[in-house]
Amino acid sequence: MCKEQTALTWITKVEECAEIYGWDDKETIHYALPKLTGVAKSWYQGLPTLLFTWPEWKKKIIESFPCREDYAELLTEMLTKRVKYGESLEHYYYAKVNLLNRCKIYKKKAVDCILYGLEDRAVKVGAQAAQFTEPEQVLKYFRSVKVGQNRDRDPRDSSRIRIDRKTFTTFKPGTSKENGITCYNCGELGHRSSKCNKPPEKCTFCEKLGHLAVHCFKNKSKESGADQG
Repeated sequence: MCKEQTALTWITKVEECAEIYGWDDKETIHYALPKLTGVAKSWYQGLPTLLFTWPEWKKKIIESFPCREDYAELLTEMLTKRVKYGESLEHYYYAKVNLLNRCKIYKKKAVDCILYGLEDRAVKVGAQAAQFTEPEQVLKYFRSVKVGQNRDRDPRDSSRIRIDRKTFTTFKPGTSKENGITCYNCGELGHRSSKCNKPPEKCTFCEKLGHLAVHCFKNKSKESGADQG
């Protein structure tokens, strides 16, 4: 009954494990069936007998938990999957990739779909400017970005993102800090990177020393905008 994994997908994974570890049919039954959870576990525990071969078990499971996936519905579900308020970008990524795999969408097309579901414009523009071609690159980017959300504001409002080391943040418009100088090395206000007394930071995006990932993304965004212009 779990949308993220059908009975047929589960059986396929079990048989792949059996091939990897060299299980025979009896060992496959021993290791796999006790792992059933939820409704499937109740079904398994309610059976009057367990004396079936593995091919018989497969047939019974598929008959008891049939699944017909409509590709159009699956595609719609994937496209409507967006970052929920309070949801981490990493959690969103894995849920989205699960849907993309079921839709058989990979590489650059998968990247486009992942970015389509982002609500925060700053994060989205930064990722688009980086021109990722693999979903794993987007995951690495998400792990370097933490969006600070104010529950009194609309979650789609990206005007409140604080820069703190490897964390994205801006300041509220109208504050005195808004027009201050930001150090590229430590992300703090009030001095330039040339006068920073802290050890050089390593960018998690380009892996060079002396600046944070946020500045790297911003520069790439500007370069991308200039190219388009």
